[in-house]
Parts: sequence; structure tokens; C-alpha cells
Amino acid sequence: MRRSRTIIALGVLLLLVIGTVVVWQQTRGPATRIAEALDTLPGETQIASFTDWRLARDDLDAGVSSQSSPKEKERFFDAAYTKDYTAVSLLATVEAAMSSSYGWSVLDTEWEMYGQGRRGAVAVLKMPSDFDFAAADAALTDIGYPPADSQGCAREARTW
Repeated sequence: MRRSRTIIALGVLLLLVIGTVVVWQQTRGPATRIAEALDTLPGETQIASFTDWRLARDDLDAGVSSQSSPKEKERFFDAAYTKDYTAVSLLATVEAAMSSSYGWSVLDTEWEMYGQGRRGAVAVLKMPSDFDFAAADAALTDIGYPPADSQGCAREARTW
């Protein structure tokens, strides 16, 4: 009798542990930055590529940003490409134009995710928590981009 109670108690305890793990995994959000980035792409996406800019900067011990000198950027891009961090980046080749036009670039981001489908493509950038979105919106509007709506999206961005 005592043994069957012990087995039942262990079974209940095991079910509680399994239930707790399942709930924790379902509610904690994406486990990795790439999972977080994939979650931003439309369901129709057929091809995706990911660049972890924060990892590249951290691993290469580079404090590089859009405000760095051209020489610092060149050293970083050479080293990052050699280590295969930026080989699939859509925006690495236009960093200089982004910096001069927008005042920020991929060098200031956490990650870049590019997705392509039959009807179009999208590039998603995750900005750091201290990024000044109001200044970025103003800069984009000044150079001719449509103003963002209340959710931060341009009308054209929601058609895909």
C-alpha cells in the first residue's frame, strides 16, 4: 500500500514538472535571436537569411557603429565577412548610404532578417532598446519616405 502511494506521488510530481516545463517554454518567447527574427516574417516567406549584427560586433570585439570612421567600418566588415557573419546580409553593402542618409545603419542594429516570397520581399531590422525612433522617423520623412502610421509602418509595408 505504501509503495503504491509513493509511485502515485512520484507520478503526480513528474506530471507537475512536465506541465511546468511546457508552460514555461510556451510563454517565455523566442529562445534565440534567429527565432525572434523568423517570427517577424510573413507566413508566405519562402527564403530567409539572418545576420546577427550584435554577435558579430561582440565576437570581433568591435565597438563599431554608423558613426565610426570609414577605416573602422572597413576593418569590421572585412573581419565580419571573413568569419562569415555578414555573407548573407542584404544591407551590409549599403551601410555607407544608410549612415549618410538616415543617420543610422545596420551597424547600429541587433540583427537583420531578410525574407522573400512570390509577391515581394522584406528586410526587418531589430534596433536596440535605446534607439531614437522619433528621430529616425523624422529623417526618413525628410528624405521622402511616407510617414509612419500609429504602428510605425508605412502603408506600402503592409501590402505583402
